[in-house]
Amino acid sequence: ILLAFGIFVFPLLYVPLTSDPFNFPKEYLLYSLVLITAGLFLIPIFFHAELSWRRTIFDIPFLILTVSFIISTLLSKDRSISFLGRPETFLQQASIFLAWILWFFALAQTVTTPKIWRIMRGVVIASGQIVSLLFILKGLTFLPSYLRIGNYVSATNSHLGIFVAIMLILQVGLTLTRQKIGYHLWYGLGSLMSLVVLFQLGFTISWILAAVGLGLLIALALLRLTSVPLGAFFSCLILFIVSILVIIFGSPESWKTELPTEVALGAKASWGVIANSEFSRGQVLIFGRGPATFPYVFAQWRGREFNTTPLAENTYFDNPYNSLFGLVAETGWIGLIVFLG
Repeated sequence: ILLAFGIFVFPLLYVPLTSDPFNFPKEYLLYSLVLITAGLFLIPIFFHAELSWRRTIFDIPFLILTVSFIISTLLSKDRSISFLGRPETFLQQASIFLAWILWFFALAQTVTTPKIWRIMRGVVIASGQIVSLLFILKGLTFLPSYLRIGNYVSATNSHLGIFVAIMLILQVGLTLTRQKIGYHLWYGLGSLMSLVVLFQLGFTISWILAAVGLGLLIALALLRLTSVPLGAFFSCLILFIVSILVIIFGSPESWKTELPTEVALGAKASWGVIANSEFSRGQVLIFGRGPATFPYVFAQWRGREFNTTPLAENTYFDNPYNSLFGLVAETGWIGLIVFLG
């Protein structure tokens, strides 16, 4: 129940009057749930003096990645920031990484039967559907202000687009399996809401992700076409064609919702900062500058293009172009290789 609660509320939690309402409370909710879950696991071990552990294929890779993060934290320029991060912004600090690792292992030890797996899957889908519905309804002025935030997933709408695209792929995939009509209607309604949000956002990267996922679903469905509902298969095929058309021609302007401008560090600029930093010392090349230290890396090693105007000189970024760039800068090439492995 505790794990299902956490899975459900992580995308939805919003606490007003915090310095960063989208990441700060989720971070501490995660810490709280992990500590409570760890306590519940330790209680029977304490009384029975017996540890039961269900091994997974991720045990050794996660152990190696954890050791890599610990070494990078110990060698960090600012160990406090590397371990605890900063509450006013989202960083890839060691503490939140370790909490997610523990959360994954708690799920691995708990989700041991198909029934529990279906419950957890249903909770994820329900949470994603509520996220989509709240974004669609954000323009209704008669709703209270805390229901008109729109994006409950992240401080940036691009992250919301990725989340909704994944939810679309998941729900369309479930419609391709033979289930009760009620489940098909539920997944179909959720897929429709995800589709509406993607049109409203209009981000090409989200549609590319959706197209790749839908294409893979079509390929898998063709391998077992006799057991796939034909209506669901043709619906998936139509969605795939629609996603390709939107990638080529873009989402209709009249369907898009007005979004705030997002400023992010580009791929070329991110690599320039990382290359200047990484090749300055051999130790940094291997273990990075330490988790959550990209703000320091950017401030010290940013390129000359950021010194051309007063506006550029006063521009700072807490995160690079994507998480892979962040891993290279903060945990070195060892961290990136282990993560990808």
